[in-house]
Amino acid sequence: MMRVLQFAVSCANWILGLIGLRVLVMRKEVGAAKPTGAAEVQEMDVQIAPPTTDRVVSVTPAGRRQYLEVLVPYLLANRHLIDRHVFWLNTTQADDIAYIRSVCARYPDFFSYLESSVPVDGNMSIAPFFQHCQDERTLYIRFDDDICYVADDAVANLIAFRRAHPQYFLVFGNTINNAICSFLHQRAGRLPASTPPVQYDCMDAVGWASGVYAAATHREFLRCQAAGTLDRFLFDRWVLFDYNRFSVNCFAWFGHDFKRFDGRVGRLDNGKSIVEEDWLTTYMPQRLSRPNAICGRSLVAHFAFYTQRPYLEHHTQLLADYHRLAAPRGT
Repeated sequence: MMRVLQFAVSCANWILGLIGLRVLVMRKEVGAAKPTGAAEVQEMDVQIAPPTTDRVVSVTPAGRRQYLEVLVPYLLANRHLIDRHVFWLNTTQADDIAYIRSVCARYPDFFSYLESSVPVDGNMSIAPFFQHCQDERTLYIRFDDDICYVADDAVANLIAFRRAHPQYFLVFGNTINNAICSFLHQRAGRLPASTPPVQYDCMDAVGWASGVYAAATHREFLRCQAAGTLDRFLFDRWVLFDYNRFSVNCFAWFGHDFKRFDGRVGRLDNGKSIVEEDWLTTYMPQRLSRPNAICGRSLVAHFAFYTQRPYLEHHTQLLADYHRLAAPRGT
């Protein structure tokens, strides 16, 4: 009996040791005081040969004019890195469509738009657009239409990290007002201690659902931007080893990877379909054993989830603040 007990205790200690190691590895991804070095996580990388990519195309499921007016200057400011930007027309609002067409007419060498092949139905009609993003020599970047800030080096850093780390299925930007990124920023002491705690959950009740929390996060971010201290939000990388669902506000992928499944995002092996975000961040990475990662040096800001929008739009001037920041950037 004593030996059985000792064996049970040994097993328990071994399991706890593994858990402790896992937590330690996760903590090392961000670091409390400074970005971690790539060497700390390199041993976990799957070795995959990088595809040759000599072209960069960005896309936006579009769109709402009040947000696109903020995003467009940032896209124009990155024309030296992005070969073309395509708006995925995922709206039935005539004013929004007219704005998108006018932008494409003004910059025909850079902007274009693509009509939906299915009836427009919000997030449910985005997935088919990915079938147009499977060129084997192209690196693609998606910016949601309410990306409201793009750091000067964010696109360059995202492209470089994506090319250097083909083992990850998708690479996300380090996104302000994204629940999991907020969890990382908060835990590393980058957000005020007075903000409510955010859980490590894509649809967290605070980090995803609360407009009041989003406003506090944006205000702190804008304060740091004005003070020239945005570097405090940076880190090296965070690998989503557990295939966690992650909000797809801004991310990069290889056309080479998507060609393998004909760009059919959302399709399951049994013929059924799931929401594109679930498919991109949980289903496909797990099936390929290729987790997604966050590039901590590609800093962008996302304005609002639909849960946060009423408060941010009707009780703050934050969108106007982001408009003012964006205005001088692209012409």
